[in-house]
Amino acid sequence: MSGGVESASSYYDRWLREVSRSVPASRLLIHRPEDGWGPLCRFLSLPEPPELLPYPRVNATRQMEEQRRRTERTAGMWMAAAAAAAIMLVAASVYRLRFKY
Repeated sequence: MSGGVESASSYYDRWLREVSRSVPASRLLIHRPEDGWGPLCRFLSLPEPPELLPYPRVNATRQMEEQRRRTERTAGMWMAAAAAAAIMLVAASVYRLRFKY
């Protein structure tokens, strides 16, 4: 899809209207994260989680940035470990070839 944010927003609005027209109201929940657990749990006929389990806000910019940094650090550590293992493997191979051990 080309056209940027306006085009994507327009497409989403059309899609939402079509879904709203074609799905029976008793089987449709248009859920917004800011609504929290209440509407979702009522729709699914489930009890709301205890207050100790807040509704996730995973799309918050700060949380997404923190997750990206953690992922980058973890990937960097794994890449460093893989590079070290490769160097040790090459060194061991060279040693075996050189000294016929």
